[in-house]
Amino acid sequence: MTDKELLKDIQNYLDRYYHEETFHLYSSAKECAAEDVAYDLEESGYDDIIIDLDESFSRSVLKLIDEKGMSDVECYNAANMDRRLFSKLRNDDYRPSKQTALSLCIALKLDLQQTEDLLKKAGYALSHSNKADVIVEYFIKKGIYDIRQIDEALLAFDQRTLSSY
Repeated sequence: MTDKELLKDIQNYLDRYYHEETFHLYSSAKECAAEDVAYDLEESGYDDIIIDLDESFSRSVLKLIDEKGMSDVECYNAANMDRRLFSKLRNDDYRPSKQTALSLCIALKLDLQQTEDLLKKAGYALSHSNKADVIVEYFIKKGIYDIRQIDEALLAFDQRTLSSY
């Protein structure tokens, strides 16, 4: 696929899936609570919340690297990431930027569900109200995991790249 065809295909994908942000204003706290609260603290208590914590983002990435049979160097090179930034993953409390988290998902060649799961561990999600997210989703669904190609497409649509050059 030529660059021109690729950009046209991405534009078609954006036209189908990208939605400008909309905000829902709640008329009351009760309405907000009824719609958004999925976990009742009164029933479970704080101890249960701490026990139910998932594996950290950092541990999950390091585990995925091992499962994929990659070396750390292969992973941070595929993510177009600096070694010093990658070394922060050794700290369990590390919270990456969304771009860094997505870069690692691309480097690990995660499918869409795996990407969404790993992003959640970092406190993020893909959104169809974010053009860059829709573009990254497009590449993941197409099985294209070339970070530089993704960055070029993001730049073509005036979006922030996943990696820094």
